[in-house]
Amino acid sequence: MLPCEERRCAQGARKTQDAHFSPGKEDNSKGGSSLSHTKRLARRLEEAEGNLDCLFYQRTHPAPNRLPEDIRDKVIALKRENRGRSNPLIADLLYEEAGIKINPNTVHNILLEKGEYSRCYCRRPSRRFEMEAFGQMAQMDTSSGSWLEGYRRIYLVLIMDDFSRTILAARFFDSDSTYNNMLVLREAIERYGVFPILYSDNDSKFKLIRPACGRQV
Repeated sequence: MLPCEERRCAQGARKTQDAHFSPGKEDNSKGGSSLSHTKRLARRLEEAEGNLDCLFYQRTHPAPNRLPEDIRDKVIALKRENRGRSNPLIADLLYEEAGIKINPNTVHNILLEKGEYSRCYCRRPSRRFEMEAFGQMAQMDTSSGSWLEGYRRIYLVLIMDDFSRTILAARFFDSDSTYNNMLVLREAIERYGVFPILYSDNDSKFKLIRPACGRQV
């Protein structure tokens, strides 16, 4: 620092003392620094040869509220187990497994410090839709499982109304064949009439086969 700059710093320190302190008092009732603290800052500035960076607070010891390293390592381990875990979820898992409650922001800071932070992108839920009245659309699907004794696997073919969730027709079969599906579809039509739309999966039994038949002829 140049001599002129040192003189300005010293003059500013003296003006601060004169403006905030009355003679013989250490504390300032108006909220300023004490006389002893100002002297310490001036002495620190003199020892640093006028480098103003020495006046900023520099921590030489860990913060008293800093989490132990084993807990911080646990946070990293929970993140590495599943990269899709969010900060609140990691905080909840840490509380369930170790009984330690920390803020999700603390989890975020730990992951940033260790270079393990990655933003979680949640898939937008698909938009649900339903018809406005009974009979406008029916949903048809097949579910399989070992539900009855004596059968290795059985199939439940079910047709349900989209609006009211009323079961229009349902039967159990030993196979998910086209014939069995048509039986359930015929039963629903005989009970409730022809519905405008039938919503089903992309199974081969629901695909159009007319062009293939035409080529064979």
